[in-house]
Amino acid sequence: MLTALATNNALIAVCLSISGLGHCVVGISATIALSQLTSEQTFNLLFGFGMSGFGLGMVLLPLLAELLGEVYGWRVGLLILGCLMGHLIPCAVAIRLPVTGSRPVDQSAIYQELEHRGDSEESIANSCSNEEEEIAPLCPRGADYNQAAVGESSIYSSLVNGVEMESRENETSARQTLGKLRDSFYRSDFYRDPVFNFILLTSIMLGVVYCGWHSFLVPHAFQRGYSVRATILMTFCASVGNFLGRLLAGALSGRLANPVTLCLGATLLNALSILCDAFLQNYHVMIVTACTSAICIAGISVLSPLSVKKRASPESFDVAFAVNDLFFGLGTFFGGYLSGVVGGVFLSYDAIFKFLGGVQILAFVLMLPYAVFKKPTEL
Repeated sequence: MLTALATNNALIAVCLSISGLGHCVVGISATIALSQLTSEQTFNLLFGFGMSGFGLGMVLLPLLAELLGEVYGWRVGLLILGCLMGHLIPCAVAIRLPVTGSRPVDQSAIYQELEHRGDSEESIANSCSNEEEEIAPLCPRGADYNQAAVGESSIYSSLVNGVEMESRENETSARQTLGKLRDSFYRSDFYRDPVFNFILLTSIMLGVVYCGWHSFLVPHAFQRGYSVRATILMTFCASVGNFLGRLLAGALSGRLANPVTLCLGATLLNALSILCDAFLQNYHVMIVTACTSAICIAGISVLSPLSVKKRASPESFDVAFAVNDLFFGLGTFFGGYLSGVVGGVFLSYDAIFKFLGGVQILAFVLMLPYAVFKKPTEL
């Protein structure tokens, strides 16, 4: 909705960044809530089903955006599309997580404690005032100057002591904060399970392939001289593959095999598909490889978080899932940039797909320790 109201390029870029931030926050929060409400197999199925809407949106969005743009203009069309995203608000409000570890509060006990505390404080104040009246020291008038000097020196010393105490408290709080961060890192899966870090490196590689393939699939077809109609048919097949890949990944994970094994198979198959697309310049081959790559990339985008959930300890899944998405987003950033650099250097989109195929093979190699070494028993 903010993009529709923007009037210049810089403002549009800022609005797109805000939209992306909101999308990530809602997506991660909804996924963590789903993991707390369902069992493991049910989570895999529902997560894949929820992610499948991305493929359906790839099919409907171009048609819907063109129709709304012709009828209402691009600004109102974007505003309508933004309003359609408003369904996330009531869906998020409807989520109710189970409350654990809570117990009803005894209000009468609180009131009694407050009354008792008030009575005790009043009695202490009365006793202190009586003692001050009885033990009031007598000071001669000639000692007023000395008393003032002593008061000034005591005020100065109290200020110095206060500054020293404040600096010590700040230093102590900083040490405590660093200690808590150090202890939380030592208790995390990133330290106790070193193999767990391989999935983060793999997420960067998968993000590179994800962004590079989606960004340069259509330019790759145009460079080979295919018509607009042929390119639309190819992208439609890829969109259908994207929809099916996410559904199949969620349905087969935990039933046919574990997510790590399925992710390994999809990664290797996608590498072969991308390399075939780069070396075999045939339209029918490109349709098959586009659909196959869409199925594999969509399935990997579901299987990678499921692999994190399977490996991570239950109490740290939220942190692991967020960090995995962070590394995946970092990979998409480098994927678009590096793919553009490779295409500019070699002046060919075939070089980009060869580059993406090599990155996919590297992701397969980085994922092997994650599949070979078992999860430590103490986690």
